[in-house]
Amino acid sequence: MRLFIERIKRRDNFWFFSQVNPACFFCGGGVEWTAEKTIAEVFLSKVMKTYMAELHRYNTRHNTFNDFIARLCIEAENRARAVHKAQLWYWETYRGKHGPAHRTLVINDPYGEVRYSPTFNCGLKTNRLLDDAAITRVLAEARGELVRDERAWRPHHPPGSVRRVKRRRDFGKFIAPLVRQMRNGVLSYRITRVPQKTRNGRRLRKRKYCDMRLEARTMMEAADEIERRTLLLQHKHTARRPMRKRSLALLRTYAARLCMAHSPAPAGTP
Repeated sequence: MRLFIERIKRRDNFWFFSQVNPACFFCGGGVEWTAEKTIAEVFLSKVMKTYMAELHRYNTRHNTFNDFIARLCIEAENRARAVHKAQLWYWETYRGKHGPAHRTLVINDPYGEVRYSPTFNCGLKTNRLLDDAAITRVLAEARGELVRDERAWRPHHPPGSVRRVKRRRDFGKFIAPLVRQMRNGVLSYRITRVPQKTRNGRRLRKRKYCDMRLEARTMMEAADEIERRTLLLQHKHTARRPMRKRSLALLRTYAARLCMAHSPAPAGTP
């Protein structure tokens, strides 16, 4: 089979190459065909993966794809990059005249990159613009935890291909006084934004908290970041009451205990 190199040039001088079969290729102008392939292009074609993007006219009454418009072969490192390139191609070629991309554009999953797991994220580019075969496979793997996303479209909030039946909420857990850790490992420090107000034993205003996200990933780094960002001083200025569990020395003590608990035991210790 004779292979060609598709070269598509955008206005911002961005180039991407795709190894395609002319029998299944459709594109407008701006395409140059070459039969010669250099060693670098051969190596690139082995490293990159090939995906097929199809553009259809969407039937809003029956929520189905009707008329076929165009097909494009894309080479990318993974499916997320392929989705990004397909969206750029659609908006620059058709200017969105067929509607939002999530209603007209689908991309296949020939390498099985879209797999359901407990950490499956419906909003990732890898899991968007799925075709019917990929959606059916993912729904079967999810066993009722995912359904097709057929919610009404809102501007700047495009729905994905699938969505969860029940929303997952991560409340995290406190691993130290006022330090919360989420499932993804993010740490946050709780401070008081609005102090409580009482009069004659009657509460007039409830105390309001705020969790400040930290860039640190360990407790020792979190203690240093809290001191550097003066979060403790912000709390004292707002709450107007001293609290022993807000002490940085106590926080570093907890951090040292956690480090000792997770450190491996020395050799020869029973």
